[in-house]
Amino acid sequence: MSEIRKYSVSDKEKCIQVFDSNLELFFDVSERKHFLEFLDQPNCEYLVLLDTGQVVGCGGFHISHDRVGRLCWGMIDKIHHKNGFGRELSAYRIDVMVKSGVKKVLMNTSKHSLGFYEKLGFTVTKIIKDGFSKGLDQYDLELIIVEA
Repeated sequence: MSEIRKYSVSDKEKCIQVFDSNLELFFDVSERKHFLEFLDQPNCEYLVLLDTGQVVGCGGFHISHDRVGRLCWGMIDKIHHKNGFGRELSAYRIDVMVKSGVKKVLMNTSKHSLGFYEKLGFTVTKIIKDGFSKGLDQYDLELIIVEA
């Protein structure tokens, strides 16, 4: 059974392992330094996803003063891809933001996870060639929250 809770420093090594499992395809090695710095002092609400007590993913979100949400540093350990954990963690973060009054969620990703986020309703607003590193374009995405 999975659980989502607030990140703590004791989760750092497991989150680094999750990041490292996604190197080359989803993250460039140059981003590792930024992620390590982020984990020392997260600048957003950062969470971990656990399955049977083990960290299998992590991801954060931030809500700006103008009620725009932003997803950050979301990832699932490579060995747990395609098990619904990414959808669960993304949906949880978006739901928290929507309950806080967010009407738009922004994020960026690479082509390797673009389809995943498009299935969640995100649309591409901009493509930056080599935005993450040479050969790894950055796709800026947005999700407009439609009230029921």
